[in-house]
Amino acid sequence: MKIKQLQQSWKEVELGDVLKLKGGFAFKSENFIKKGIPIIRISNFNNNDVDVSEAVHYPKDSDDKYKEFLLKDKDILIAMSGATTGKIGIVNKQNLPCLLNQRVGKFEINNKNLDRGYLLLFVKSIGFQKKVLSVAGGCAQPNISGKQIESIKIPLPFSNGTPNLKEQERIVKILEKAEKQKEKSNNAEKLLNEYLKAIFNEMFLKEKDKFEEVAQNPERYKHLHYDFKGSCRIRIGKLRIIYSYDVQKQELYLEQIVFGHNY
Repeated sequence: MKIKQLQQSWKEVELGDVLKLKGGFAFKSENFIKKGIPIIRISNFNNNDVDVSEAVHYPKDSDDKYKEFLLKDKDILIAMSGATTGKIGIVNKQNLPCLLNQRVGKFEINNKNLDRGYLLLFVKSIGFQKKVLSVAGGCAQPNISGKQIESIKIPLPFSNGTPNLKEQERIVKILEKAEKQKEKSNNAEKLLNEYLKAIFNEMFLKEKDKFEEVAQNPERYKHLHYDFKGSCRIRIGKLRIIYSYDVQKQELYLEQIVFGHNY
């Protein structure tokens, strides 16, 4: 796919057009017990995961009464109030069954136009997090509603007038593969270079021998933004990949990947 075609095929749509943000239930604290079904509260979010080791519980017979608030494996949750508003938590099957508490939202994809992995990349991005805090008020006790979250726009690749699910999946695979490479090695500089090369090779050039040509001569390419400090910003639709380039070493250093920023 040519860069020009890729840039022209991206659109921003409201999250509410492709998903629903479901809120949790106000479980009564006087009914909390030590053992039973864990209730997922904001305090159970830990580094994008859900940790139930310190969770409060509800009686086990609650799963039928509150079945609409039962969570599933890989559900994506978001904190909707407090200092950690916007924080993301992922449910894993080891925590099941568990229940969704109030002021915690669950993203429910309601059609086939949005890939779950792509959604996760977006809600963890700096752009989304800043937007959430801006909408929530940015004060000591921010607060955001489900409707406000649904009004936030997400950049999506389009094909023939509809969101391109395959392109979303391809972006996710590229970034997940790079992330796995990063986890397997302790050499940070090598990891960052491999991370960026994976993006270049698979999303832009697809030929390794052209990679160094682009890196050394970024001003020749319209899809690269180069400044005299050695910082380059690459656009993939609404994605921004920011990196620096060492002229002497001829090496690239990934700095950041963000969604929806106007650089």
